[in-house]
Amino acid sequence: MDTDKGNKIVNVLLCIDLLILVITALTNEMIPKEIFESVHVIPGFLLVVLVLFHLRLNSKGLKKNNKSSDTYLSK
Repeated sequence: MDTDKGNKIVNVLLCIDLLILVITALTNEMIPKEIFESVHVIPGFLLVVLVLFHLRLNSKGLKKNNKSSDTYLSK
């Protein structure tokens, strides 16, 4: 899979997953506990996996930016 295409897919999934987590977090008082656990906890684990994929897909860019001397943190 092309890195750009994979990055687009992972970013869209991250956005959807974050929306689900925020919505379920804001409505946790209205959702029964059994439903909340599956609707909120599973996307939480999925978020960790997607972030790892995102970091992996962007690892070349992160390494490249760390080696350049004109980064904000190096000034």
